[in-house]
Amino acid sequence: MHNTRKTEKKRATQECKRRFLLAGLYNFIGVLGFYPIFTDTTLMDNDPIVFSWLGQISILLWGLAYWSVAKRFWQVPVFTLGFSA
Repeated sequence: MHNTRKTEKKRATQECKRRFLLAGLYNFIGVLGFYPIFTDTTLMDNDPIVFSWLGQISILLWGLAYWSVAKRFWQVPVFTLGFSA
């Protein structure tokens, strides 16, 4: 019984880690993949505040933030709460 809980906790931790890494990757692919290195102005034209040059840099930084806490998300619960806001 105790070993099963340990295995489940490890599996849940690995799943959360994977989701943080995928979220960061999603941010990078969304900015750099679909709108190659800030050269496509389609999003900028539709929403100039969010998708300005600075906004796109912020999205990349947010992706790095996801990656930075992926291995230790349980140690920064307040920071992790900010991701859901």
